[in-house]
Amino acid sequence: MLLNCAKEDSENSKTYSSFSGPQHTLLITAGEGGRFNAAACPAASEDACRNIFHNSSRLKNARVSFPAGTYVTIRAFPNDGYRLASWSSGSTDEIIVIFLDSNKDVEVYFTPESS
Repeated sequence: MLLNCAKEDSENSKTYSSFSGPQHTLLITAGEGGRFNAAACPAASEDACRNIFHNSSRLKNARVSFPAGTYVTIRAFPNDGYRLASWSSGSTDEIIVIFLDSNKDVEVYFTPESS
């Protein structure tokens, strides 16, 4: 399931919550200099969602409620003149996978490229 198939709140931010049963909420925020997109995946492997990213909206903020036990793959997209600095987890990978076993907040940070 793509995250962009639910109600759109604005060009930069989306809120999703359309599932029944036990759920967890994932709040994703992009810092200055970039955006992200994300997809729910059937497995922990980023390869499970790699081909979805080019069709997904690139956002600054999203609040997502998914069934407990869902994997969400998130990809960072730096703006021109910026590069990925890190995720709030400390990872510097372009793509991360989050397992929703509780409510989670994720931030992605960008830094200006050096001249």
